[in-house]
Amino acid sequence: MTVPLDLPELTPEEEAHSAALTQRIHAVIAAEGGWIGFDRFMQLALYEPGLGYYSAGARKFGAAGDFITAPEVAPVFSRCLALQCADVLRELGPESCLLELGAGSGAMAAELLAELERQGAVPAAYWILDLSADLRERQRETLERQVPHLLSRVQWLDSLPDAPFAGMILANEVLDALTIERFTIRSGEVNALGVSSEFGQLQLAEVRAASRLACGHRAKALGGAARLHAGRSAGPLRRPGRRRRFGGRRPRGGRRRARGSARLDDRAVPRLGPARPTGSHDGLRPGQPTPRRPGWRIPDAR
Repeated sequence: MTVPLDLPELTPEEEAHSAALTQRIHAVIAAEGGWIGFDRFMQLALYEPGLGYYSAGARKFGAAGDFITAPEVAPVFSRCLALQCADVLRELGPESCLLELGAGSGAMAAELLAELERQGAVPAAYWILDLSADLRERQRETLERQVPHLLSRVQWLDSLPDAPFAGMILANEVLDALTIERFTIRSGEVNALGVSSEFGQLQLAEVRAASRLACGHRAKALGGAARLHAGRSAGPLRRPGRRRRFGGRRPRGGRRRARGSARLDDRAVPRLGPARPTGSHDGLRPGQPTPRRPGWRIPDAR
């Protein structure tokens, strides 16, 4: 499927890379019975080693890349964020940690650590959870260049920590890069949306949803949200209007729960042209269309 965006045409090298990724997706679909969930499709398109968007080595961030995030524009964003982190870390104590999800080029991590050092609130550990080996290397290079004396506090993770911890979780421009499940409801039944391979083309396709998704829909239809675990409803969440305390008290058995705060930011800054200081998150006036560039395509998708 060709998406009608005004973006440049692909170079021959990009065409070849796109074809290789498409071939890999077709092969995975065939190996998994002719259909994969949308989350699996996203994982392949974004993170497949050597082929995915974030794993293939091409530059993504900054003026020479595909998009610009706030930490790449100027250090003021990271420095302001560091002040909030410092307050949280001081409250939690000297053993508290920072966990950044998807650290990009490492620009925010480096500036955060530098400012936290100036504030006297360096975390006991700075964890980075990033699936891209290429980006991990760029992050390490950035940190070695800007804060080499703090590099020993940085640790790269492959998954979320198993044990509870005290600290702060940060994610900047990551939510839209998380793999997600999609579903639709037809005649009261929940269908999972995914991708199949038909006549050499990638197409959106539906299958009957697994019990976990169906359970969530039934719980909502009954008038209450439910926790979902292993396909079962684990009971209602807190009543609307009631706030749940995060951490602090020690539950039965003496084991301390995770304590701290989380901040997830997501916004858009147009790559082409200067941002207009109008007060909107993306630098555009309300109602103004986003600038677009020719040629971006999802190869062989429908």
